[in-house]
Amino acid sequence: MKNEDINKKVKSAFKNIAPDNFQQVLEDSKQSKGSVVLMTTNKQNNFKRFAAAAAAFVILFAGIATVLVTNQKNEIASTISLDVNPSINIQLDKKEKVVDVIPLNDDAEKIIGTMDFKGSDLTVTVNALVGSMLRNGYLSDIANSLLVTVEGEDREFNEKMRERVENEIAAVLKGVDFDASILNQEIDDKDDKIEDFAEKNGISEGKAKLVMKLAEELPQHTAEELAKLSINELNILAGNTKEISAKGEPSTKSYIGTEKATEIALKKAGVKESEILFIQVTPETDDGIMVYEVDFNTNAYEYEVEIEALSGDILQFEKEHNEDYVKPNQNAEKPTESTNAGTPTASVIGEAKAKELAYKKAGVVASNVRNCTVKLDREDNVYEIEFFAGDYEYDIEINAVNGTVTDYSREYIYEDDDDDRYDDDDDYRKPVTTTKPSNTNKPKPAETTKKPGENTNYIGKDKAKTIALNRAGVSASEIKGYVCEFDKDDGVAVYEIEFMVGNYEYSVEINAVTGAVADYEKELDD
Repeated sequence: MKNEDINKKVKSAFKNIAPDNFQQVLEDSKQSKGSVVLMTTNKQNNFKRFAAAAAAFVILFAGIATVLVTNQKNEIASTISLDVNPSINIQLDKKEKVVDVIPLNDDAEKIIGTMDFKGSDLTVTVNALVGSMLRNGYLSDIANSLLVTVEGEDREFNEKMRERVENEIAAVLKGVDFDASILNQEIDDKDDKIEDFAEKNGISEGKAKLVMKLAEELPQHTAEELAKLSINELNILAGNTKEISAKGEPSTKSYIGTEKATEIALKKAGVKESEILFIQVTPETDDGIMVYEVDFNTNAYEYEVEIEALSGDILQFEKEHNEDYVKPNQNAEKPTESTNAGTPTASVIGEAKAKELAYKKAGVVASNVRNCTVKLDREDNVYEIEFFAGDYEYDIEINAVNGTVTDYSREYIYEDDDDDRYDDDDDYRKPVTTTKPSNTNKPKPAETTKKPGENTNYIGKDKAKTIALNRAGVSASEIKGYVCEFDKDDGVAVYEIEFMVGNYEYSVEINAVTGAVADYEKELDD
């Protein structure tokens, strides 16, 4: 109950206390015409007592109303945010009944309309809201993404509500002629940074958390730039990250598509498809609009073309000579790199391009990279690239001919007093350059070894980390002391993951094949 509502009820109560005796007073005045009526002391005292009683009632009513408001706030167990472009908060009590549904923008008010959900079941509420989004065109085959954010102190209850809402949405959309893509996340503790960013940019706290997470994963973008994008556009960009996942693929039907973008780029460059040695098309943003970045190489040149995703207009075009290219039968004294032993060729992409592709895969910019080493493995025909950026160490292998990423790993750098890679005099403790052993006779990682007939279709350490953090309800930026080990538990391949968040220590065991959480522990670190 708002203060304005309380004031209205208080005024009404006060008005009702004083009876409307105007006609009776008028009659009495007619009967006593021509005489003077004196107001006695007793009557004055009675009026004072009446006024005092009325005032006491008003105060009592206001107090009761305040208690009701306080109780209403206290009974909110969880807040579920639905974000498409409309942003809506659903407040629930412990009995999973709706306390209130709050529109966060004008589009949300249109979705809710005159519907009153107070006291309704969550199923009814989600069905009605998602159905209204469909009818009003906010959810369609062109924009099929929906973000679900659950906020509350009880993590177990939050997880239960998140799964329930996700299932309810899937059930509503089962009958439509397109597949939806659902992003989900949890906010278990009030975060002032998220709240301030949401208020500053006029978005929900759920969208604010997603935007800030994407900005962390894709440092080439600013959070302010990402805040301007729709949930569907953010979902498309999330496909370039390791830490953010969604059920279903975001729609790109409103855009020209990667094939058309490639066609436009090649036409601009005057290059035939048969001449391409390497090509990569990446959805990106430029000043708040969606674009395709098309990077490709021929023997002699490297090309970068930026194309607007909606119109197909070319926004930027760059062409540079490939420094690694050597014309046949020229500069014979200069050795050429080779795709296969004993077969000279000039079609490798070169170290500069390999580093560029590695940085793009990692989502970092060159200015933030430290201690980068690049080595061409002639036997396997890959560039082995190691570097540090932020709080992570990266190991990436790039195919030397076509530029594809053949191997990728990232490890969180945490402080360890016994680790001589760190300089104790620095607050940050920057790692020093380490030398990677030659690929020759390099033992295979433990997770690739197997017994005859054993399934080795493992999910990988990156996916295992994502699952573990989702289970714990934390983000990569919050954790410290991250360790992930591949092991066998009673003959079952698992990833054993440990990390710290605040004063808590987490241990998560992930099935290496199915991704199922086999064991989960959270303990207070004494």
